[in-house]
Amino acid sequence: MKILKKLKIVFLIGLFSIGVNAQQSSLYSQYIYNSSLINPAFMSMDEYSSVNVMYRYQWVGMPGAPKTGVVSFYTPVGAGNTSLGTIISRDEIGVDSDTKINLLLSQNVTLGDNSYLALGFTTGIGLFI
Repeated sequence: MKILKKLKIVFLIGLFSIGVNAQQSSLYSQYIYNSSLINPAFMSMDEYSSVNVMYRYQWVGMPGAPKTGVVSFYTPVGAGNTSLGTIISRDEIGVDSDTKINLLLSQNVTLGDNSYLALGFTTGIGLFI
């Protein structure tokens, strides 16, 4: 019993001694108009090219208020079920700013007459200041 108690104490000390880092995720209230922001696989379900520009400014007039701007583009490639896209975003909250450029790839696989599997991949670079 003493060993179990000691293990609990060591676990709790270890748990609270680990450094924790976090980041603020961008907030998109109108993602329904640009689902590729949340899920890049969505691009392969669309038959047309799409360009979206969004800007969100919360708490207008308050210093350090969150601001988010996004420009995105995606298009089907050739006659296949593949789509390519890009997302450029800038997020400012207080003195912090986050700028990202992401490249997106999605593939639509037909499983049956009315069944599809959409796969998506995102990669990118970001600058957090």
